[in-house]
Amino acid sequence: MTPLQKAAAWDVLLHRKDDREFLTCFDQDFRSSPAETIRLLEAASGECDAEAVEILLGLGALSPEAVPVLCHLLLAGFHTRHEDIAFLLQKLKDPRSTEALYQACFLQLPYRDYDELDILARKCTWALHDVGTEAALEKLRLLADDLRPAVSAYAKKRLPA
Repeated sequence: MTPLQKAAAWDVLLHRKDDREFLTCFDQDFRSSPAETIRLLEAASGECDAEAVEILLGLGALSPEAVPVLCHLLLAGFHTRHEDIAFLLQKLKDPRSTEALYQACFLQLPYRDYDELDILARKCTWALHDVGTEAALEKLRLLADDLRPAVSAYAKKRLPA
């Protein structure tokens, strides 16, 4: 995304302006086009453009086709939107996200050093529960034995009785 596109997107995202300037900066309104949103997310990921990732997650239309790039971004360390991505993967309930959601429970992100409650792991356990496959439940069982008390408790709470 160019600086002009980013500025126009922020104006729309923050409700500072109407859509006219936004629409003139882009060839199409990617907000209603999952394929274009995915293309832009892939470009942002390749460029390690944290600002573009934040904008696209806020404005873009996402579909199951976005799962691979979302999984990649969930594990990428160049941005700070990991919790939002875990939430999107929870909504999509796609089995392809299982391994990335599990791995994200172990991320050591610099901006999360203070996080004693392991909030990202909590959101990932919710998402694994909602994916609901046997593989996802197996990952929850593994997390239920985690040495971090909060993570273990989150996983146990999400396992079926």
